[in-house]
Order: sequence, then structure tokens, then C-alpha cells
Amino acid sequence: MKSRISTVRVFQCPLINITLLAFVCCRSQDSNFKPKAISPPPDSVIREIPKFFQRKQWTEYFSALQSSLNMRPLHDGFKDWQLRIWVAHAVYDYMDSAQLIILTKEDDRISGTLYTYVARESKRLGKTHVETNGRFVSLVPKSGWTSFMDSLNKLSIFTLPDHTKIEGYFLATDSYGVMLEAATKNSYRLYDYPDYSQHVGKIPEAEKLYQALKLMEDEFIIKIVY
Repeated sequence: MKSRISTVRVFQCPLINITLLAFVCCRSQDSNFKPKAISPPPDSVIREIPKFFQRKQWTEYFSALQSSLNMRPLHDGFKDWQLRIWVAHAVYDYMDSAQLIILTKEDDRISGTLYTYVARESKRLGKTHVETNGRFVSLVPKSGWTSFMDSLNKLSIFTLPDHTKIEGYFLATDSYGVMLEAATKNSYRLYDYPDYSQHVGKIPEAEKLYQALKLMEDEFIIKIVY
């Protein structure tokens, strides 16, 4: 378990030849995978972003990280919807690999992707630069997308509040957790659950997040590791 800090530092290791920290049934791969975001006019998108993630230092790093992963930011919305689940390492200080789960609905088709990667941050001419190495696998739920999404929606994964809005949600000295982004055509939400495991069984929102992650592990045959 690592300490949460305000400055994110991640380090690079050689190209990952196997999916680290996740035991995945690899169904398909495509190194040119590019999640496609459709950006409506900015004033049509309602954004909900906690203050911690509005800081310039964070936004510069996060923008560089997404660019390195060949992803467009979600803050201007997405044509249908997309959910990104950043597991611990993208938000906290780790030297090992990171995991990112992406669920997307576009043109009436739902798809899933698990990224496992390592990243290295540096400064170039005063600007934040991030290099990433890793791989991804496509995710397909055992029960089918309709059944899986029904179960996921019952856990309110798209509408959970940020932990700062939950009464009694306290952080331990050493903490880790999950950051989520949810985007639709007219909305964007970023919400964070550091050290959520200590609240499982005590706070309903933390319990729902735990159950949602457990559902993904079972359906996608993967292991989410912090």
C-alpha cells in the first residue's frame, strides 16, 4: 500500500510482454486501437470535476498521459458514452505497472479494453511529457453485454458521487484507490475513491464500487491489482 501524494510520478520499464498484474484471456489485440471521442461544443457539456483534479499540475500530467496512450480527453463529452476506470497507479505514486479499464458504447455497439502499462514522466522545455509502454486486450463479458451492463447499472457505477461528497468517508495515512471518468454527449464526470476498501461494508457507495470491480473481474476473467 502506497501513500497518496499531490504530485504523480510513475516510472518506465521495458515493454510489457505479458499482461502484468492481470490474468486475462486475450481475445483480440490491435496496437493501433484509438478510442474515438466526439466533441460537442464545450458549452453544451456539463462537467463535474473535484477541485483536486482541477489543479494545473494534475491537468498537465493527465493530458500528457492520455496523449501518450493515444486517447482523446473525455471532458468535452463522448458521442454515446464511455467509462474509464483508472486503477490506483494513474493517480498515486507507483513504480510498477498501471491498469486502465475502458467501456465504450458507440453506434449501438459496446466494447471493452484493458490497458496494462508503465509510464515515465519528464519535463521538456518546462512542459510535462509522459512516455508509456504496455499492451492491451479486448474485454468481452462471459454473460454477454446486455446482462453485464444490467448488473453494472444496478450498482450505479456511472452516477456514484466523488468521495469528498460522502459523509464519513475518511482517508487513511496510506491510501490507494480508483479514479473514474464517465462521459456522454452532454456530460463529463470525474470521481475518485481513494482507500475505498476500508469503507466496504460500511459506506454504500464504496460497497457498490467494490461489487462493480468484482463483477468486472468475474465477467472479464481478469485480476484488478493495486
